[in-house]
Amino acid sequence: MKTMYRHVLLLFFILYIFLVFHEVLPFTVMFLLLLYWKLRTRNHSWFFVLLLMVCVLLSNRIPEKPSAIAEARIVKVSDTYAVLKSGNRLFLCYTDEVLPLDAVCRVEGEIVETEGRKGFFRFNEKEWCKTMKVFYKIDHPAIYVIRENFTIRSLMQKRIDRYPDEIRNILYKTLLNISLDEESFLFTNGFSFTGILSVIDFLLKKKIDQKKRNKIIVWINILLCLIYHFPFMLVQSLIFRVLRFLPMDDKRRTGMGLVVVMLFYPQMICTISFLAPCLYRLSFLMHNHKKSTCFLGMSILQSIFFHHVNPIQCLFYPFMRILCGWLWIFSLFQLFIPVGFVHGFLLLNRLFFFHEKWMIQGSLIGAGLPAYLLLLYLYRKHRYFMEISLTGFFVFLCLGLFHPLGEITYINVGQGDAIVIRYPLNLDNVMIDTGKPEQYRNITSFLNAKSIHHIHTLVVTHDDLDHSGNQENIYKDYHVKKFVNMHQEIIRSRFLTFMDLNEIENEDKNESSIVLYTQINQKRFLFMADADQITEERMISKYGNLECNVLKLSHHGSKTGSCDRFLDTVKPDIGIISSGPYAIYHHPSPEVIQRLLKRHIPYFDTKEEGDISIFFLPGFCLLVTSSGRVCLF
Repeated sequence: MKTMYRHVLLLFFILYIFLVFHEVLPFTVMFLLLLYWKLRTRNHSWFFVLLLMVCVLLSNRIPEKPSAIAEARIVKVSDTYAVLKSGNRLFLCYTDEVLPLDAVCRVEGEIVETEGRKGFFRFNEKEWCKTMKVFYKIDHPAIYVIRENFTIRSLMQKRIDRYPDEIRNILYKTLLNISLDEESFLFTNGFSFTGILSVIDFLLKKKIDQKKRNKIIVWINILLCLIYHFPFMLVQSLIFRVLRFLPMDDKRRTGMGLVVVMLFYPQMICTISFLAPCLYRLSFLMHNHKKSTCFLGMSILQSIFFHHVNPIQCLFYPFMRILCGWLWIFSLFQLFIPVGFVHGFLLLNRLFFFHEKWMIQGSLIGAGLPAYLLLLYLYRKHRYFMEISLTGFFVFLCLGLFHPLGEITYINVGQGDAIVIRYPLNLDNVMIDTGKPEQYRNITSFLNAKSIHHIHTLVVTHDDLDHSGNQENIYKDYHVKKFVNMHQEIIRSRFLTFMDLNEIENEDKNESSIVLYTQINQKRFLFMADADQITEERMISKYGNLECNVLKLSHHGSKTGSCDRFLDTVKPDIGIISSGPYAIYHHPSPEVIQRLLKRHIPYFDTKEEGDISIFFLPGFCLLVTSSGRVCLF
């Protein structure tokens, strides 16, 4: 029995590694994992494992791109997007209205592939779509509803739309998992559905024995699957509940259930919807430190996926999930029996989200992670290992020790500028420009992941919206201590000092941009904002020899700047361009690119590379882009 349990967990581990890395050298990964299985099990079951891997590869095939869509059914909606189903294919459409669920529609627009990650910590559209088996999206869609179908989901949606906005948003969230704003991951990832089953189990516990109770809950689970069109969380719960009827212990049941879930939903194995319940089930198979392991694991998952940790959510995860179920039940009463229930319903909702105030910002994915792993290794046999692990994790997170290196990051904000300069351990944080308003979420994702709570100096080079669009939000949310939007010869932050090289002040915003020059780690950096050739000529005349190692090209690589004489004077080792879609803005200019290539100046464009970070190491700098390019200088 113990050997079988180990084999099932080993199979789970091998399948998980295969699903994570199968897109990179799939046959090499398959061979190594099969060899590992053969050596560990010493039997001939490798053919069975190979068959499972082939099934996974076949289920993950990307369908061919269709030329057009005739009709489609609306299967998932929110206030920003909708997922449409045409035949066996799913398509993503961005829209500003909440469309009717399960309605049939006609859609017009260009079909394109979903986009991958364009930043270290920003939302990854391609990976998110893959979890829903969506591989294509419709660019600039026009959606026309032809007819509405009668389903339980559509009926609930129609009744919800009658309510005022505050109650409507809560009912959308709890009953339909439609998020109209930033909400708890317990709702947005479908944990509330499994919470319903836990509440029903609790209500029936004192009246019905366990065997009958399990049968009732299985049938309720199936009913909910039919109502909500088989969401992942409900199907996962159904698989584990059906396995309870088989004659096996908890360990084998858990291992077998995880393998079955991975085979049916291989695209979900790197999501919190799979990893959180998996962690919860595995931690409670341990003999010691069950709750501590679950708490630490949930904290790590939140840090990776959301770049923050809510200790209350992590500590009381089972209770919070059950509370989600109670909210669903109260929401159902509010929907169909609303008389005299509004105040109690709103109070329960506010009680649930009261814990959202206690957030610890930060992601453990950083240069300090090896130091934390070394700490765990050194104390692995200590009697208080779990206490040391938990304390160390939150100390690293709160003090920013997961990101100990100083760096300059050119954040990918499309057509605009947003540059963050961090002194080691966040002792001094300087931000140059803030991008457009619609890019604020991408900026905050980066700042929160780096555990940045304060911006010591904020510099806005000029008033164009693509440079100043978020200055008020940054000033308010990150407690800016020093704000600079006018020319100053010297700008001093806590540990960093900058020179403003532009002395022009007139009505031309670009010509009057603040141009910053600084030296960090024995490397010279020049930030040109949107300065044009007139500004460049004036700087050359005043300062003469103005060499730098890294040049942030002016005006997103526009031909109005980066003239020949300027590039010959500055002689940068590397050029950085922050630009948006070429079809819209035509940046960077082909003329500027030719000037760089003529002088053998390598350049990196945020449009292609995503975020671009330069880390300061003893004696040299390391440039890393979110697309995977690396360079030393």
